Parts: sequence; C-alpha cells; structure tokens
Amino acid sequence: QATALSSRRDFYFPQWATPIMHKLTLIGLILVVVAIVLGVISIFQLTGMVLQHVHTVTVQPGGTKEFQGSPGYILILVYNSSTPITYKAVNGTPNVTTQQQGSQTEVAFTGITSSFTVEVANPNSYPVNVTVAIQSVRQLSSYIIMFSVGVIIFLAGIVLMVVGVILGRRKR
Repeated sequence: QATALSSRRDFYFPQWATPIMHKLTLIGLILVVVAIVLGVISIFQLTGMVLQHVHTVTVQPGGTKEFQGSPGYILILVYNSSTPITYKAVNGTPNVTTQQQGSQTEVAFTGITSSFTVEVANPNSYPVNVTVAIQSVRQLSSYIIMFSVGVIIFLAGIVLMVVGVILGRRKR
C-alpha cells in the first residue's frame, strides 16, 4: 500500500506539483519567487533610505550655502540646468561626479578618507532651489548588492525552469 510519503520525490516536493511539472521547474519557480521578493525588498529599502535624507535648500541671489560631507558618505546636489550654480570643495578633496539627466544636473561628492565641505554659490539674479541628499555609501552598496543577488537568483531560476520544462516534455 503506497502512501503520500512513500517515495523520495513526494517527500521533497508537494504531491500536487510532481505530476504536472519537473523537479527543476519547481525549483526554478521557487528561485524566481525568492528573487522577486529580494528585489522588491531592496528597492523599497533603497528608495525609503534615500528619500529619508533628502531636502531642498534655496540659495538666494549672490548667496552661498555650505554642506558637510563625511568619510564613507556621498553628498548629492541636484539642480535645474537652466538655473546654473557654481560649486567647489572648500576643504578636503572629495571625488566629484557630474551627470546630466534631462533638465536636471546631478553632482555627487564622495569623501573616501576625509571629511569635506562643499560650497554652493548662486551667480543668478534670482533664487535657485538645490536638492541635497546625504547617504552612507556602505548602506547604499548593501542594498545594491542585495538587488544584484536577486537578479542572479532570478536568472538561475529562469534557466532551471526552462531546463525543467524541456526535461519534463522528454519524459512524456
């Protein structure tokens, strides 16, 4: 008399799954679900973390504002390209990266080993809004790694699902 747990296959996989799909297909499906969960969690954590430390500062005409950066942190300035500002490191030597995104200019300052101060000046005759974000590079990188692992697991799951479908069809 055979029971539901009589074979190794039924013990490791639900009885409802084994007749309709190959073991590899089921494993691939589980990996895809795990990867999607990892991706969603990392995206929510990353956006929540970034949005938590963002604020907008108005720099008056002819005025300046200073922002402090610490080792291991990234300071990001975002402003409208049609209202240019000037910026410079007052102390320290941060790495500077500039990127144009449509009408927005993004400038990132990273202090590798020392603190730094960035001075932003408004040469225009009208006030300019500058969005400022300060984030820990370590926290950002951990969520980016988590997302990358999710992508790798997702791709492995897809490959296993395809192989399982191919092998499942050969059995029949």
